[in-house]
Amino acid sequence: MKMKIFKFDKNSIRRLLYRSFDGELNPEEKTRLEQALEESKELKEEYSAIKEIRETLVQADDLQFSPAFPDKVLARWAGRQQMAAYSNLFSEYLARLFLKVVYLGGAAIVLLLIINILIGDVLSSEEILFTSDSVCETILHLPLF
Repeated sequence: MKMKIFKFDKNSIRRLLYRSFDGELNPEEKTRLEQALEESKELKEEYSAIKEIRETLVQADDLQFSPAFPDKVLARWAGRQQMAAYSNLFSEYLARLFLKVVYLGGAAIVLLLIINILIGDVLSSEEILFTSDSVCETILHLPLF
C-alpha cells in the first residue's frame, strides 16, 4: 500500500492534535497527524506536554475549580477579543492615514505644476520643483532599497 503524503498547515495539525486526545479522528486524519508528529520535533514536544498535563489532571482526585473560574475565563477571553478589535481598528486607521497622505502628496504635485504653468513659460524640473536639474538627477538615481 502506497503511503499518502500530506502538506501540513500548523493550525489544522494543531486542531487534529487536540482532537486526537478525545478520539475524534478518522483514519485519514490519524495518518496526517502521525506523519506530522514524525516530521516535527516541536509538534512531538507539544504532544508530550499535553499528554502529561492530561494524565496529571486525570490522576488528581481532589482537583476542583473555584466557583468564579468560568467568569474569570470569560473575562480574560473578552479582554483578548477587545485587544484584537483595537488592533484591527489601528490597522485600518493607518491604512486610511496613508491614503490621505498619498492624496495630499498628489494634490501638492498638481498644485506645483499648475502654479509653475501659470507663472513660468517652460516646464523644466527646475521650475516645477523649485530646484536645479542636478538635484533632480541625484534624487532620481538614489537607491530606494
